[in-house]
Amino acid sequence: MTRVAMAILVVGGPTADQGSFDIFHWRGGTDAPQRLEQPALATLRPEALFDWPDTPLFQLLSDDGEIKLHGKECKKLRSSQQGFRSPVFTR
Repeated sequence: MTRVAMAILVVGGPTADQGSFDIFHWRGGTDAPQRLEQPALATLRPEALFDWPDTPLFQLLSDDGEIKLHGKECKKLRSSQQGFRSPVFTR
């Protein structure tokens, strides 16, 4: 989760690699978190979320360990071949 202006962005989803993730906007207290329709996270496996201060941007880091690259799970490749995705989104 990350603070944005007077609210918090929270990424939520499964603890394993099965299922989908969503981003929620929460004002705190007893206010119910609201799921953001966009961005659609598709195959992203969010591991971290952070805000770019003084901009309308936030960024995700995706745990791509089980994504297949070169016919193998990313985490089983040599470290020089491993990678992750880190898209930037507009709030």
